[in-house]
Amino acid sequence: MPITYCAGAKPITFVKTKAELTIQPFETLPSANGLPPAPPPLESEPRHQRLARLTREHERVTEALRDLKRDWATKNVRAQATRTPIATSEVTHVENRRRELAGELLRIQTAIGATNKEIRSQKPSRLANSRERARRELEQRHFDFLTMFHMVVRDSVDPRQFRAFEDGAKALLEEAREMGIEAPEAR
Repeated sequence: MPITYCAGAKPITFVKTKAELTIQPFETLPSANGLPPAPPPLESEPRHQRLARLTREHERVTEALRDLKRDWATKNVRAQATRTPIATSEVTHVENRRRELAGELLRIQTAIGATNKEIRSQKPSRLANSRERARRELEQRHFDFLTMFHMVVRDSVDPRQFRAFEDGAKALLEEAREMGIEAPEAR
């Protein structure tokens, strides 16, 4: 089956046999580290699904590392008991495999950490929000109190006496500002 590809002015034709064009299922593709191939990352994968996928990968790689260590320990004990040396190529293979799995585990843990950080950055801090809400409620209650107090005093006392109270409050406020006190504590 000829495939034509135009590069520049001259078309290039490739001829492939039917055997070269066969399609293999994803699960049967070979993997570099001996484990089943990881699915390709999705473009717009939601954070929680990415975290779940990474957690599953972490469990899979951790189990593979445990199996490798368990098998190696069994083989090592058997070799010591029979006083037979383990081939250098086998030792090298196990060490390389262990390094590959440890590197894969580190990559997955880094991705999990980055995903968790991304999720946390999207969530507002509950403590900061509760403090801010409490401060706003306190200010609102303080403002409401002052408004109601002002209305009660204005309606209850003689207008000259009310002006005296206002002048006294303004003088106290001016003194507080001179001393560097911005707002008095609400009690």
